[in-house]
Amino acid sequence: MNYFLGIDIAKTNHVASLINNTGDVVIRAIKFTNSNEGFNRLLTTIQDKLGDLSNIEVAMEATGHYWLSLYATLTDNGFNVSVYNPYQVKSYRGAYNNRKQKNDIIDSIIIADYLRVFGSKESKLPEENLLSLKQLTRFRSNIVDNVSSLKVQVIGLLDKVFPEYKKLFCDTFGTTSKQLLLNCPTPDDIIKISTTKLANLLSKHSRGKFNKDTALHVKEIAKEYHKRFRGGNIEIIIVGGASLALNYQFRNGTTDIDVVIAGREDLKDIINKVGDERGLSNGWFNQDFRKTESYSPKLRQYSKYYKSFYQCMEVRTIKDEYLIAMKLVSMRKYKHDRSDIVGILYENEQNGNKISFQDIDRAVNNLYGSWNKISPDSKIWIKQLTEYASVGELLPELQLQEKEAAMALVQFDSQYPGQLTSDNVEQILESNERKYSIDELLERTKNSNRIETYINHISKDDQEYLR
Repeated sequence: MNYFLGIDIAKTNHVASLINNTGDVVIRAIKFTNSNEGFNRLLTTIQDKLGDLSNIEVAMEATGHYWLSLYATLTDNGFNVSVYNPYQVKSYRGAYNNRKQKNDIIDSIIIADYLRVFGSKESKLPEENLLSLKQLTRFRSNIVDNVSSLKVQVIGLLDKVFPEYKKLFCDTFGTTSKQLLLNCPTPDDIIKISTTKLANLLSKHSRGKFNKDTALHVKEIAKEYHKRFRGGNIEIIIVGGASLALNYQFRNGTTDIDVVIAGREDLKDIINKVGDERGLSNGWFNQDFRKTESYSPKLRQYSKYYKSFYQCMEVRTIKDEYLIAMKLVSMRKYKHDRSDIVGILYENEQNGNKISFQDIDRAVNNLYGSWNKISPDSKIWIKQLTEYASVGELLPELQLQEKEAAMALVQFDSQYPGQLTSDNVEQILESNERKYSIDELLERTKNSNRIETYINHISKDDQEYLR
């Protein structure tokens, strides 16, 4: 005897009924979840009843995308599965069910009987890549529609509370405009904010970004230098965030380009000219790095060649372990020092060039002569860090901590204007966050949904906010 299994498809739970070749119901209303556990329950229930599953044909309706997993599971288990268009079954439902009742149980029996009467049809899943592409296309289309709808709502609200705003920016939803709205959503907010703070905000999110285009800006300096001096050579060592942006994937950019210049140093006019021509903020090419604790006169010796421009300028960047040494000296909680260290270690590990503590120890001693510039806690931290097999697990959590620390300082400054200084930064941060060991970081990474949220939903604009 042949049997026909009809399945009514739903988002969370499916309902199946089994009939024989005379139309009699053998099993009525097997309710099972849309999961592997549910699929196994369905097969077990039928096997317990019939023993043999070889003479069963299956039918279902193509309801959204919810049938796909079940279809794949059943076909993998050797079942012949027919997938009908719901409109095919609709007319039959009316003839089958005079009272026009509709529920999951009745529908599953009707689908089974439709299969019994009209026979099976060949149903194949589209090629996997094609199916994935179709689903992604629909998903993207929905997102675009939602974004468009939200933009219309935002513009409508702005027209009511801030009608002059559309004159300020050519693109209301551009990076700078969005950051201004986040900080000052009404005219009153803009009036209340200080001129200095407003100027810094606009500068930070419009001009103050340097990423992989860093080299292009430097090239323009070389071009102008070549025009003016027609002779002589100059060497520029790019350090800090700009060096990371040029050499690593995890770093999107920085707010300025820290450099050490060897050779002719009277480049102020050239730097300002290039900055003005390319719409860059004042101080975009920062030569004050020599004044920081991270500076060492031996940097050139342990730098690496990057590129030459116009046969007059050689650009160099800092080697991996030496960048780590410099970051260890800084170790600011509200900047990217810790996450930069982890990013350097991780990318080198991925490239088969694992950096050991011995490598870092040698770099520290080569640059600074000893560990005196680096706190004992930081030395212990980096030693432990290099002992983990996959240090990349720490990166999202550290990035989140740094963002939280920076936001704490922003909030403090807004509440107590003019009170934030280099002397009280640590005390302020200590009151807003606790220190995490590497073991704790790993545990938080495994158990915190905030990490996934940060990776997937923080926009690039937000990620660049505190660079």
